[in-house]
Amino acid sequence: MGSLNRRAAKSDQQTSKRAKGDSPLIWIPVLRTMFYKAIFVAVMGTILVLLSATGLLTTNHINEVQRDGAWSGIAVAMCALLFTFLGVDSKRPDSGLPAKGLPQLLMLSTLVAVLLMLIFMISWPIAVDQNIYGTTVAAWYISEPLAFGLSALFVIASFFWSSLALLGMTASKMPSKLLGYVFLFAVTGIGMWLGSRLFMSPPAEANLALWIVLAALGIALQPIVGFCTGRRIQRQLASK
Repeated sequence: MGSLNRRAAKSDQQTSKRAKGDSPLIWIPVLRTMFYKAIFVAVMGTILVLLSATGLLTTNHINEVQRDGAWSGIAVAMCALLFTFLGVDSKRPDSGLPAKGLPQLLMLSTLVAVLLMLIFMISWPIAVDQNIYGTTVAAWYISEPLAFGLSALFVIASFFWSSLALLGMTASKMPSKLLGYVFLFAVTGIGMWLGSRLFMSPPAEANLALWIVLAALGIALQPIVGFCTGRRIQRQLASK
């Protein structure tokens, strides 16, 4: 009888925790929202790249964006920035992110965003003029394994490194928040520069090691950032 009472009490405690939002799977609804945001980001990136093939995109309102594949690398970096930016609600004390399960949420949502990006990028090679610029990474994305591998590693590195900015972006103190945004824009700027050079060049095995290291490092650092960010969100909510 005592055992049954203890089990009932334990069940009541678990139910109470779920009711208070302490369930370990509280981040599932947020993951669904992030999925829709990832689709939006991938669509916007695809529209920008395909527009470059029409001559409607210009730099400084004068020069047309060249169809050499460089714009594909720039678009990926911009999409990574946008996805990270959309993941934060600065009007809420928790920044719109769950304190519990945040590392799992970040990992799954980033992987989903990367996968969707790679799927939508199947249409991007048509924006490259191969007759003029030859066989670049952007042009050979779906026809050359090395080109696809380099592209995938760049997308992974861009999205995971951008997500590390959440450590600062979700802070309640303005200096920390500003550092987070500075880091995000710095990663985006470097990504745009490296991405444009990568996608407008022919596939080269010499670049493979660099992007493997950058992608792996971004993946390894994200759970640490997610854990630290979740702990700080908990402290911020407790202080309210």
